[in-house]
Amino acid sequence: MWTTFLVALKANLRNRQALFWMIVFPIVLATMFNGFFGGLSEGYELKPIPMAVVEDSRWQQADGARTFVDALSGETASSSESLDGTAYADINQQLLTITAADTVRKAEQLLADGTVRGYLAADGNGRLAITISRETVTAANDTAGSVGLDISLSALRSAIDLYNRTDAVTRQTIADNPQAALSRNFWNSVGQSVDVTHETTLTHFQPNAIARYYYALLAMSCMIAMGYSISTVSTAQANLSALGIRRTVAPLSHARQ
Repeated sequence: MWTTFLVALKANLRNRQALFWMIVFPIVLATMFNGFFGGLSEGYELKPIPMAVVEDSRWQQADGARTFVDALSGETASSSESLDGTAYADINQQLLTITAADTVRKAEQLLADGTVRGYLAADGNGRLAITISRETVTAANDTAGSVGLDISLSALRSAIDLYNRTDAVTRQTIADNPQAALSRNFWNSVGQSVDVTHETTLTHFQPNAIARYYYALLAMSCMIAMGYSISTVSTAQANLSALGIRRTVAPLSHARQ
């Protein structure tokens, strides 16, 4: 039985073309995958953006804006509240690193020095306004520039737009119906409107979107390796090859073959 196994192994190892496609080609392809997709997942990671905050008189009066920005920078708890107790969604991802500035001119100086990528300011209605430098826009549009900057800017802009819309709707509703400010259900509904989606993980580890390509490569290698099995079976079956006929009449059971 062991002699038959060694003969079949030697016969398969002599097939150099099949060895290349089963061993060498997957290794080369995996190396190319690592080079092409190695840093692809980093481009979708949210990273904190250095921003200046204009802490003028308008900013001091905008309690909701201050609380919201503090939550984005990770300085307060993830569950934040705005004016009159408005609850916003849980913020588990830090999007900002804050540098305080007394005036807009000071914030523009920080922007020109490259210390920050933009600055935040509050208007007379308590809403947030964001200003970004041209260098930041150029770096975000350049795929070879700062990795993940465009994703982080998009997330920050969406969060600020959502805050401004929620604040505007809340103020307009209270202006039209002042009794709504006394209802706890109203404030709870405002907080729930922000929490639109939930991230759910079906596994005990963080899934990697790039792993599917390596699984496909492994499946291809397994399918190529099936050629050796087909060759071995064909040399053991009497109805598939002349060698199979001779081995069938040999004094060796089919199970050992």
